[in-house]
Amino acid sequence: MAVRSSLVFWGSIVAFVISLGFGHWGALNKPDAAFFLLPTRAWELLVGVFVAFYLRYLITFHDRMDRKIHQVLASLGLVMVLYSIFAFNKGTAFPGLPALVPTVGAGLIIMFASQGTWVNGLLSTKGFVGIGLISYSAYLWHNPLMVFARHRSLTEPNQWLMGLLCFVTFVMAFISWRYVERPFRNKLATSRRLVFSGGAVIAASMIFLGLYGNFTKGMPKRFSDPSWTIAAEEESRSFQAHPCLARKGELPDNSACVTGDPNSQATIVLWGDSHATHILPAFKKLARMGKFASVIMTKAGCKPIPGVNMLPPSEMRSGCPTFNQAALEKINSLPNVRAVFIAGRWQTGLSGSEVYSIDNQFVSLSDSLELMSKRLNEVYDTFEKRHIQVIFGGIAPIGDGKTYDCAVKASFFNAKSNHCNEGTIKIYEFYQNKLVNLLPSKSEIIDYSLFLSEEYYPHYGGDEYFLLDNTHFSKRTALRVFPILASLIGEEFID
Repeated sequence: MAVRSSLVFWGSIVAFVISLGFGHWGALNKPDAAFFLLPTRAWELLVGVFVAFYLRYLITFHDRMDRKIHQVLASLGLVMVLYSIFAFNKGTAFPGLPALVPTVGAGLIIMFASQGTWVNGLLSTKGFVGIGLISYSAYLWHNPLMVFARHRSLTEPNQWLMGLLCFVTFVMAFISWRYVERPFRNKLATSRRLVFSGGAVIAASMIFLGLYGNFTKGMPKRFSDPSWTIAAEEESRSFQAHPCLARKGELPDNSACVTGDPNSQATIVLWGDSHATHILPAFKKLARMGKFASVIMTKAGCKPIPGVNMLPPSEMRSGCPTFNQAALEKINSLPNVRAVFIAGRWQTGLSGSEVYSIDNQFVSLSDSLELMSKRLNEVYDTFEKRHIQVIFGGIAPIGDGKTYDCAVKASFFNAKSNHCNEGTIKIYEFYQNKLVNLLPSKSEIIDYSLFLSEEYYPHYGGDEYFLLDNTHFSKRTALRVFPILASLIGEEFID
């Protein structure tokens, strides 16, 4: 290998290690950026570089290799690719270390699926060759077709529609390959000047549309009733920037998070994640009318479960053990605590999309729920010994977490938003029952079931909106929680 090629090879190895490291970190902490940006995906391209080096500089060794080894390695590559298709899911850290499986698998197929191997025979059939020819066009077509189908449908498109779109994808891919891709590959029919000038016009058009959409704040006049969507968006920004909604592992250090004098007054405490923050209007009203001091300790993405790590790791979950321990110590240091409201988006833990462990290792859902129950029972017992009333936040009736998007689409397409509530009652009852079974038998729980009646939910239009985003109550909705809190803490304490 020449000196220049050697430098390229070793430089590629260094770049591969760095990119893979960033890719794995990004998949756990910044998944969207890691998926779309080149630095975190470059290692996948570099696998192709290593394959090219192997086939150029070790071709003699390759040709002398026993054919049985070719069979085994080609088969292994195909198994790795198939395994990725069926085993990977949205919880897989991609493009992190797991992405090595399909990428290396594809590399093994390229290197060892030589003539005479059964993998070569399979992939050389007309069907697979045809799919290979139109594969890039299919890749370009499938995304917009399925994205716009989801965008146009108020609820998740059914499997029949998605199957039909898969068929349409291949039809459009063939047309694109035959009448666009092939002509463009013909240097005699298409000049470089045409390619670059056409590309420049298209790029400029996309930049213009993007800037226009940004400057007009999403072109709100597209909506039949834009007033509530604008108000909800503004309230959502204010909610996410709330000074009592911490982002790091420290307790929020802001005077707005403490009212009255906790050292001399009866005190109520709000502890949890953003699903505690979204009932703040009701909590503050309770403190004001009950003449309580109040302490607010909430952190985004951080369920109030002390002594556990929350997986998979993410930027929001970082610092949760530190935050929860600090919150617990803070509550125990307060001399006059009357009640503690403990609220979180429990659905993520109950469904298994988030798991809890002691040693930062992934565990089964049953083990995670057992640990969750154990820790919440310990918290309850700790406070009960001090005669502190413990009130757990129930399951917020947010359905599948897409009801707000559904309502926005309904407004855009001038359709009714009533059926955006479909399935919400069943989802609420399912997770509420699971939560009740995990909590201490004597627990008092905020029951949001009244919000499932048509009187409250879902209302979107004018100046009213039930949720301010997909997962949080609007201020108006939160204030309707006040009577529930007042009844739990005792009507006699409210003027």
